[in-house]
Amino acid sequence: FADAFTVCDQHFCSSLTGTSANRSYFWTGTVREQPRKPESVAHVDNGQINYKDVSWKTYPERLQEAGVSWKVYQNELSIPVGFKGEEEDWLANFTDNNLEFHKQYGVRYHLAHYQWMKERIKELQRLLKSDKKVESLNKVKAELAGLQHDVIQFAPENFDKLSQFEKDIHRNAFVTNQDDPNFHKLNKLTYTEGGRRHEVEVPAGDIFYQFRKDVEARKLPTVSWLVAPCRFSDHPGSPWYGAWYVSETLDILTKDPEVWKKTIFILTYDENDGYFDHIPPFVPPLSSNSDQGAVSAIDTADEYVTQEQERKRTNNQTVTFESPIGLGYRVPMVIASPWSKGGWVNSEVFDHSSCIQFLEHFLKKKTGKIVREDNISQWRRMVCGDLTTAFRPIEKVSKADLRPVDRNAYVERIFSARNKKLPGDFVQIDSQKLAAIRAKGQYHSDLQMQEHGWKQACALHYDLQVKMASTEAIFSISTRLDRRLNTVRAGAGIPYFVISYVPYDGHEKGKVWNFAVQDGDQLQFDWQLDKIPGDLVSFALHGPNGFYRSIEANKSNFPKIEVYTKVVSGNPVLCVQVHSSALDLQLTDSSYGLFKSQVLKSGIHKLFEVDCAKSKGWYDVEVTSPKEPTLKLRYAGHIETGRSSYTDPLMGGMKNM
Repeated sequence: FADAFTVCDQHFCSSLTGTSANRSYFWTGTVREQPRKPESVAHVDNGQINYKDVSWKTYPERLQEAGVSWKVYQNELSIPVGFKGEEEDWLANFTDNNLEFHKQYGVRYHLAHYQWMKERIKELQRLLKSDKKVESLNKVKAELAGLQHDVIQFAPENFDKLSQFEKDIHRNAFVTNQDDPNFHKLNKLTYTEGGRRHEVEVPAGDIFYQFRKDVEARKLPTVSWLVAPCRFSDHPGSPWYGAWYVSETLDILTKDPEVWKKTIFILTYDENDGYFDHIPPFVPPLSSNSDQGAVSAIDTADEYVTQEQERKRTNNQTVTFESPIGLGYRVPMVIASPWSKGGWVNSEVFDHSSCIQFLEHFLKKKTGKIVREDNISQWRRMVCGDLTTAFRPIEKVSKADLRPVDRNAYVERIFSARNKKLPGDFVQIDSQKLAAIRAKGQYHSDLQMQEHGWKQACALHYDLQVKMASTEAIFSISTRLDRRLNTVRAGAGIPYFVISYVPYDGHEKGKVWNFAVQDGDQLQFDWQLDKIPGDLVSFALHGPNGFYRSIEANKSNFPKIEVYTKVVSGNPVLCVQVHSSALDLQLTDSSYGLFKSQVLKSGIHKLFEVDCAKSKGWYDVEVTSPKEPTLKLRYAGHIETGRSSYTDPLMGGMKNM
């Protein structure tokens, strides 16, 4: 799938928590009832959201108000409809349609749920009338009384009394496959393996029934959301048939050229589950606390849960921690369309609000309508893109070259995997090899981390420029954004963070400061050298798409070096300007073979320029001193030229570029 279209490798979930908070960002851009007010409780736990009748405004409501057509497709909702056994996992929507939890959508008017309530009332009445001893009698009576009240409140005649707007958003949010006579049923699938006959339950109906029907009739709304059942997700608790679900979606969308030529399909995952990711997420510092970092010109309080707010949220006065809400950890995103095909990679920072920001952009261009989501914070809009960098002009729309997955064969393959032996092609790393890896900073050569090769990379808007300098008392880092395209969205910025590898001001080594600098702005942050015990200074700066700067040096022996990038006749150029140094310096290309090591004598002022065209803009330069073993400066990253490029050849094992 990623080989056919564009994968976004700097796409993060929105919250450092679980499913419902992240899906709230996906549909609403926030987790607060009053989004721009930090004192409003942040709903970061599933239990604060799921069927709690939250009521902040959602983006589908804004679409409805603007007259933009939309639907949310699922086989069935997760509110009770009478499923038993495995039916819930195969046929319901896995509580993944957050609109069920918003009071304004009136989910309990759902007809299948209304029928279930009537049947449940009969069941409870029979139970109370029977001669059997009923455990938890009061609990049964309470449930019965609640249902008898609700079956009146949510009766179809009361739904008819709602405003047209309320009825419309309910119907659009809860599109199910009710017209498929088998949408609530399972069938037995039989297959033979090893001479034995096996059975497994699968849906009897088409879980894409209504979506498929609307596509075939060319009646898809302007905006559609698809919500899969549990068994068709990629959740670690149910890692089953997600591949078939994605394949079938694409097969439906690409069959009709008239549909495909105007379609954009975005696959995203709500949150990270079960697997560690090696890319730390970018998070905001609290603006009122300079010990956390700094952000250009905005207040980040609405993106932060303070200790006081956490105590209020949890009703626990002993809580001692506080935290930014997000971004959360990286999750996959693939964008499939005629304008994103070809196996590209996009490395702009995105999160779940990026999908809403894209819809804002798309609808303005397509319809001229301004449908803005006011819930999205200033910080999130600054650091998270609107997906537009993932698209490219095309000369001809052609059907994607895809081979659909056969559902039944895929089910057999999954179930037969239970009888396979455990993988044995792993590499066991003993303590000596592990020590060598740590010393060299490189993985063991026998351990293949990913497939070899590189891919075309989307052009990004900006390039981060960093200056690291020191006086007798202060070490400072200043940053600015160089605009490399004229289409930079208003307020765009870039996040980064700095780590200290020595103790600082009472903090143990490993202290992190978070930053974000806006286009057209410059940001400076200072560290007091007398707050660092000992003589060694050691800091590292990490930004998106492999951007890296580090300095390790003696407090009293900082060379004055400026490293920046520029574009000359379309070519990426790295510039190393040595202003002064009391030491001899050695410049080394650590990764790409762009130049031979250079030795600069002390006291020499020199501008050293490196043409990075051969490596497609990637660079990794180290500055050391033969006479001062503590000195080590590292500059790595990718130079944006405003044109498309390629992914990191070093990461892809490209020996001959």
